[in-house]
Amino acid sequence: MTEALSRTGLRPPERFFLRHPHELSCGQRQRQRQRQRQRQRQRVMIAGALVLEPELPFVDAPVASLDASVRGETLALLLRLRDELGLSTLVLTPDMSQAWNIADPVVVM
Repeated sequence: MTEALSRTGLRPPERFFLRHPHELSCGQRQRQRQRQRQRQRQRVMIAGALVLEPELPFVDAPVASLDASVRGETLALLLRLRDELGLSTLVLTPDMSQAWNIADPVVVM
């Protein structure tokens, strides 16, 4: 878990072991705290999935409810992890522009 948390940018990873989702924030203004909390929650969830070492991770609408600035960071993280770990990822998304930016190939159903 330590390595997975580090890969997703949560450092030091030990700081996140016993924290609950509502405790994942650090900022001064409400909007900044919300963005930070979103970043941390997404990264913790991604790290949790990486621990299982999946052959084909399935990602269901990974950024659907995130603030625009956090969306870009999360997508960049998923792409970086895909390249670093050599993963193929199945992404389910209602956002076609997102699909074209992160997927190869794109299948529409």
